[in-house]
Amino acid sequence: MVKDYQLKALAISQKIAGDRKGEADAFGKLGCVVWSLGEVGEGEKLMQIALAIRKKSGDRQGEFSDNVRLGTMFRQYFGQYSKAREYHERALTINKEFGDIEAELLSEET
Repeated sequence: MVKDYQLKALAISQKIAGDRKGEADAFGKLGCVVWSLGEVGEGEKLMQIALAIRKKSGDRQGEFSDNVRLGTMFRQYFGQYSKAREYHERALTINKEFGDIEAELLSEET
């Protein structure tokens, strides 16, 4: 049911011209939903799409969040610690631009 709502949100975001942030949010949230339903590979694919949109549109805070999520996915579900570290290090680099100490500490914990 949640997956259906996220698919609708994605369709709406794609119809709204120029709503790249909304589209990236929808891809990212859908990725998290399918990931939590056990479709880990599909979840990663959707989150990678969200990350690519955020990079292209300059949404640095969204990039931070997606890197943290992808790092967590690679660590928890794939056991690929070096890949997880790459994503978390990217998140930390982005976060330092904002000077958000609390988020920086949270990304180090995940």
